[in-house]
Amino acid sequence: MHECEVVLLKEFPWLFTAATIENIIKIEPISFSRSFIASFPSLSMLLSKASRFQLIIRETKKRGKTIEFGLFCWGEGNTRRGWLCPPPQKLETQLPPNYKILLNEFGGIVESFGLDDDQENYLINMEEVFCPTDFVEPFASHLDYYETCCELFEKEKSINFADWIIVAEEANGNTILCNKNTEELLLFAPDHDFDYVVVYDDCPEYTFYRIKDCPTFQSWVEACAIQWLI
Repeated sequence: MHECEVVLLKEFPWLFTAATIENIIKIEPISFSRSFIASFPSLSMLLSKASRFQLIIRETKKRGKTIEFGLFCWGEGNTRRGWLCPPPQKLETQLPPNYKILLNEFGGIVESFGLDDDQENYLINMEEVFCPTDFVEPFASHLDYYETCCELFEKEKSINFADWIIVAEEANGNTILCNKNTEELLLFAPDHDFDYVVVYDDCPEYTFYRIKDCPTFQSWVEACAIQWLI
């Protein structure tokens, strides 16, 4: 059994079985354009140091159809850690320049594994990181919650929801958001005990926050990469 197959079955049993993993191919380390390196120097360094694999996964519900993933791995044995990633994607969706640069050359993170629980990790429990989605539809229930909190605590609504897209989501509802026009970054956190956030623009507690030292999408991506550069 390929070493990556062991990792996949151990770390992502809800995604893969031995029967669905059709092929695993080790490929050359990734390289990036000058614009990507200029915008994301730490992420570029992290990904260029990874062992890189191409995964061909068979969809059990659609006979004959396969899905491609990338697997970036660092470390060995019990210290192995990594990111499961979709292919790069060129999108017509309205996105900030740095977001487009990232997705054109690095498709995002479906799942991550291996960083110790006691290490600071903005990606912990986050899914579909950097994978863009429309803000309003998936976030509708959270918007209702936010509006209720504003009414309850007599706060003005300070968010223009049409300007925001989801960057990453956690199962408990915590969500990273990026402003389409300015790259400003916010965290929506109805369920948290984070000590690295401050309330955004007089919003009610347990709604919208800034992440300290990460005012923009670019700075948050770089902070995430630095946490994994160990």
